[in-house]
Amino acid sequence: MYGDKIRNLRATESSGRLAVALIVRYSLKTMTENYFDRIISENLVAKQEKEQREPSGKLSASKLYWPLQWQILVTQFYLKSHIDEYTLRKFQRGHDVEEWLIKQINPLETQKFLEYKGVIGYCDSIVDTKDWDNKVGIIPLEVKSVTNQKFKYISQRGADKGHILQNALYALALKSDYHAITYIASDDYRTYTTIEETIYSKKEIDKIIKEFNEAVQSKTIPVFEPREKWQANSKYNSFPLFAGLKEKELQIKYIELMRNSK
Repeated sequence: MYGDKIRNLRATESSGRLAVALIVRYSLKTMTENYFDRIISENLVAKQEKEQREPSGKLSASKLYWPLQWQILVTQFYLKSHIDEYTLRKFQRGHDVEEWLIKQINPLETQKFLEYKGVIGYCDSIVDTKDWDNKVGIIPLEVKSVTNQKFKYISQRGADKGHILQNALYALALKSDYHAITYIASDDYRTYTTIEETIYSKKEIDKIIKEFNEAVQSKTIPVFEPREKWQANSKYNSFPLFAGLKEKELQIKYIELMRNSK
């Protein structure tokens, strides 16, 4: 009888150890691992810092349709808006999709540096349209990755104004009568390409450049005035601390920034 009790006790202990082992094993199967996510974030942040070009003091074509205030803050004081990790991931996805498309079209040149009246930029690609439905010669082509929702909007309403002005500036630098913008849906790779006549954007581009140069010479920070509806949304304001300031307050800020930059 005593021997039976010992055997039962050992069996119970063995069952207990087995139960604990099963619990541990089950728990290991459901553990969440964040290593890859952390590495991706760190690499994207490091990549952004490495790829940032040295400020030239000149206006960039990609910022041509930015509010004048933002243009001055970026070019004259090298202020930068914070880009969170989620947005960096979205940007990377967009870059990957755009790079894939450019490889499909065999451009004559990619990332070509161009300048028009002191405004600079790197054009995505220069292409020959000899095999296109609309043969308009050798022109600059910008590629923009968008969500499916934005793609639907673009295909119904046409290219964004800021994108048109950016690429028209490249066309002016190349003395090209036309330029093209291709939007690619990042979810399913559908494309929408629009060909624009350069002449219809020249007057507005020249006006923006003139206003920028005058603002630089005035040695002040302009009052915030959005050029596009989304820029007026505080959620997307690149420099919210300056958005609500009046002329006298901005003059004080200008002096402070100048003092700090020395």
